[in-house]
Amino acid sequence: MPEIDHDMLYKLEEGLDPVKPQKSEIPIKVLGYGEISSIFAISYIPDIAFKRMPLFSTKSAAETYVRKYRDCCDYMIEAGLNLPEDQTAIISIKNRPVVLYIAQKLFDTAQFGHKKLHQLDANESLLLIENIAGQIEKIWQFNRLKGEVLQLAIDGQISNWVVGSGDFDGQIWYIDTSTPLFRLNGTEQMDPELILKSAPSFLRIIIRKFFLDDVMDRYYIPALVYTDFVANLYKEQKPDLV
Repeated sequence: MPEIDHDMLYKLEEGLDPVKPQKSEIPIKVLGYGEISSIFAISYIPDIAFKRMPLFSTKSAAETYVRKYRDCCDYMIEAGLNLPEDQTAIISIKNRPVVLYIAQKLFDTAQFGHKKLHQLDANESLLLIENIAGQIEKIWQFNRLKGEVLQLAIDGQISNWVVGSGDFDGQIWYIDTSTPLFRLNGTEQMDPELILKSAPSFLRIIIRKFFLDDVMDRYYIPALVYTDFVANLYKEQKPDLV
């Protein structure tokens, strides 16, 4: 991956129109939204997806997040997952939130797992599901080996996986890496307040009191991760694969 142009990102952030991003000084194309990020592409940088995370009140907070992000990615690679190439950039503009950009290799949308389900026949789809489930199982194997010292979480839904060459049995990448959920000696390393920043202000008290722990805990529990995975099959109008 080519080196990120920090000056370009600074200029982009200065002239960004969050309501109509395509009319910003540097026009962007929104590709989607994560739990705490927006994901976009820039026309003259065709091979990179940018995840924009305007979550931080200080540069040091963003730097801490980057360190934990890097640690989590390293642990996932150690567990046996394939992660796409990536880089990070912290952009700080006076009187604005500090923004973290995570740049990641941009894949063809047709390679995403939920898109593949609509291209493959039933047997091939089941082989794809088995392949992805095998990747998720690597996380639980890793956690069993590490015990209470280190525990990884994963959002295993099928749209978080990208298939390389081969319709259902090629190399698989896990792309949902921007939220570093992992525990050291039982202590969650992700600041849960960052998740709340993406929620409407009037809902934050309710989410904090009743739902936040459940939201974060579920990604550590195999049965719930696989439940979300199966729910994706209904979402994709493929109940016959359940």
